[in-house]
Amino acid sequence: MITQLVVASRSLLDVEQVEVAGVPVWVRGMPRGRQSDLAIAAAVLENDEYELRPLRDGGHPLRRVLDIGGHVGSFTLAVKRWWPDARIVAAEPDPDSAAIFRKNMEGIAGVHLAEAAVLGRGDVPEVAFRQGGRANRDGNAAASRVVDVVRPLGDAGCWPTALVPAMSILDLLAGALGESDAVIDLLKLDCEGAEGEILEALRESGDLERVRWIRGEWHFQANAVRVAAALRDTHVAHLDIGEWNQGFFIAHRRAG
Repeated sequence: MITQLVVASRSLLDVEQVEVAGVPVWVRGMPRGRQSDLAIAAAVLENDEYELRPLRDGGHPLRRVLDIGGHVGSFTLAVKRWWPDARIVAAEPDPDSAAIFRKNMEGIAGVHLAEAAVLGRGDVPEVAFRQGGRANRDGNAAASRVVDVVRPLGDAGCWPTALVPAMSILDLLAGALGESDAVIDLLKLDCEGAEGEILEALRESGDLERVRWIRGEWHFQANAVRVAAALRDTHVAHLDIGEWNQGFFIAHRRAG
């Protein structure tokens, strides 16, 4: 089943509905984009990449969830599968992915999407952005990234294809959740290099203390050090660090 979405870039985007682990998911219709979206959906929904199953099996309620780097919505769909009453605030800067995210959330209550690049800083209304799928015509849109975030981390070859709105993690918290002292049960970060500055901003504002669980990816070795340092005082964290320039990390808030 193929349909057409008109996205912010005023181009037509082919999408196709598939089923992954029993969950209907809209993905890109073009072959390479479809393969990339399916791989991400399978990792999240089938292989439990972000380790949601232990939270479910442990009886942990998820009432408020942040999905930073929402892509087409696989993680939000995974949360809603097991915690249907969860209130989820997601952010996705890529206009194509955001359009598919919205389509995947049709008929699902309790989901708010900010179409913006979330950063630690809040001093810029928009940022230069490399929209991966556009740059490669039919490539891995999950590799879209903010140019001035990744260049200092070592990605000197990243060049922009568009300007997208930007907002700080603190503005996202204040505007979308609107509760300054509410517990955030789960924070998921997959934002291609911005995870370090986001966690640093949350630490400096004191908001990191109200985050119970964190699941994320770190990008670039220098950024892994920032992630670990930002979490050190408030969370017990494990970072998967090897020879690659990215890896996973998980964390839970320290008792007391």
